[in-house]
Amino acid sequence: MHVSSAFLYSTDILLFRWEQILPMNYRPLLQSLAPDHRPVYAALFEFEQPNALERIGGHWRKLATIGHVNFWHRQP
Repeated sequence: MHVSSAFLYSTDILLFRWEQILPMNYRPLLQSLAPDHRPVYAALFEFEQPNALERIGGHWRKLATIGHVNFWHRQP
């Protein structure tokens, strides 16, 4: 949510905002990424984590914390 503009401006990675996708659309989105083995990461502030990780679903591994942002990897 809060770091998306920085990623959009400074990278060419595929980006989606967890709070702008309906929960019923996560499975088709993730399935569309699977054939290309596209990894799914999340950059979240602590207050976003419970809602975002639960809403997207799956198993997540915390990679790092930089400042107030936690970086997560969704396990395949």
